[in-house]
Parts: sequence; structure tokens; C-alpha cells
Amino acid sequence: MGQETVVAVDQGKSGTRATACVVDGANVCGDGAALRAAAAAQSVSRGCEPGSTGVDAVADAVARLRLPGPPDVVCVGTTAAPAGQDERSAVARVLSSRLRAGRVLVTEDAVTAHLGAFGGTPGVVVSAGTGAIALWSDGHGCVRVDGMGPVLGDHGSGADIGRAGLRAAFSAVEGRGAATALVEPARRHLGGLGLAGARRLHEAAHPTEVVSDFATAVLRAAEHGDEVAGTIVARAAHDLATSAALAARRELSAGGRPRCCAVGRLMRSEVLRAAFTRHATNRGLAVGEAHSGALAGALLLATDGPGQAFAPLVGVAGRAHPSG
Repeated sequence: MGQETVVAVDQGKSGTRATACVVDGANVCGDGAALRAAAAAQSVSRGCEPGSTGVDAVADAVARLRLPGPPDVVCVGTTAAPAGQDERSAVARVLSSRLRAGRVLVTEDAVTAHLGAFGGTPGVVVSAGTGAIALWSDGHGCVRVDGMGPVLGDHGSGADIGRAGLRAAFSAVEGRGAATALVEPARRHLGGLGLAGARRLHEAAHPTEVVSDFATAVLRAAEHGDEVAGTIVARAAHDLATSAALAARRELSAGGRPRCCAVGRLMRSEVLRAAFTRHATNRGLAVGEAHSGALAGALLLATDGPGQAFAPLVGVAGRAHPSG
């Protein structure tokens, strides 16, 4: 391919990030983070609304890039990706029309996180934000664990940690549970720890987001030595490491030591990261840092295509990929 304007989008519930590069086929490296750009831009927009396809927020983020013309390729990694490939392709077609893009790829953000972390090589990535998911790939296939939402799963996620922290605060006030430094932060977060505070939470437009936002207070309390918060964070680290080991269990059972990394806003917490590393290492995983982030993974997917491992997880609209 000649010069193309490539847009990568990383979309979560809390925000939508977009970056644009002008790339030349001769200058595309095997690692999305190493793409050489003749021009670059970056923007941040609102997150995707729960239950939506996220199209509006993606279109807004791309518009904020102020590109001189329609992009040639757009790749979106999003928590709002539908489950089926046909449905993802349908979202890609809507985006292609909205953005007047030549080619659009839509996948879940775990795929772009994996590509950013490992550049297409084997490993398991754990993404821990509002939700939580582990994704293993050996370059030929992939295994997905969790990412089932706050009611059925998302073990160790922000929603999981936040919910446990708020319950601990209510329990402490009632005398049901141990005293904890989480009481006052929870009172401020909900505007009270009585029935009125509980009702405000349940009547909120997006209660899962309200709950997940409290995870920051729990992580902070754990870092300051609160025993109740420390127990919650330790359990979350155990659950995230378990998801990683389950995703990579075939490699582990064969005697391998698969590479592993954890990404997402929760992993900014040193106490959670340290506990996760300890649990994952004890399960036989080789824990390290992600090579790069989800935006770089989306750039790699946009330029190199999904490959055998991730092709079933990517919806596509527009012209065929040059390599395919």
C-alpha cells in the first residue's frame, strides 16, 4: 500500500481515545507502537454508553482529530463490541458510512490490548478496568476467560472491587462487619450510607459505573494499610491471576511458562499489581510489562490485519486488506 491515513480507537466505558497516523507500507514495523508517522494527532472523547454500540463516541473522537480528509483505515477496539462477528461487521459498516472510511475493523478491546502488549506473539493479557477479561493467544488461536459483565463475572474488576468496598462500608456502619477506613469515602461517594444513599445508587443512570468508580478509593485505602480494603484487593488480585492461568492453561499443562501482563486503569495501583504478580507467578506465568497499549494494538491490527488467531473476533467493512 502507499501512504494511508490510519486511525486507531480504544474505547472503554469511561472514555474513548483516538490517534491518527499517516503510514507508508514500507515503514510499517511488526509492532504497532513503532509505526513511523508522517503526521500524528490524538484526541479523547466520552466513553460508550452502557448498552450502546459506542458508534457516536467513536465518531466524535475521530472528528476531534480534525483530519484533512476521510481516513483510509479505522480500527476500533471497544468494550461495546457485539459478541458475534456478523454483528461486529454491521457496526463496522455503520462506522464506515459515518466516517466515510475506506476500511473499518471492529473488535473487543481485549484483542487490541493483546496486540499492543505482545505484538502478535504468544502470551496472556489481563485487562482490568470497569470489567475484567483474560485473553490468551499463541498466534494460531485464542482463549477468552471472563468478561461476562458485573452480574455473572468480571472477577477482580473495578465493579467487583467497588461493590465489595461499598458493601464493606455499609456493613461497618450497621455493625455487621469490621471497622474500615472506607466508611467516609463511601459516604461521600453515595451522599450517605443509609437508605437514601442506596436508593441514589440504584436509581443512577449507570449504577455499575458509580460502583466501579469507588474502586479507586478501595485501592487507595489498601495502599494506606486498611485491613478490610487490603483483603478486597488481595481477593481481586487472586481472581485476576486465576483468569490469566485459566486462559493459558493448555500451555501451562504442557510445561510451558507463558508470558503474562496485566493492563487497565486498576493496574496503576502498586498494591494490586504486586499482588497480581505474586499470584500469577505462583501459577507458573512469566509476568512482565506490556510492550505497548491498546492504541498501538489497534494500529497493528489496522495495518497488518487480524491474522489467524483473531480473525473470528474482528468485524470488517470496506475493501479487502492488502495482505489478504
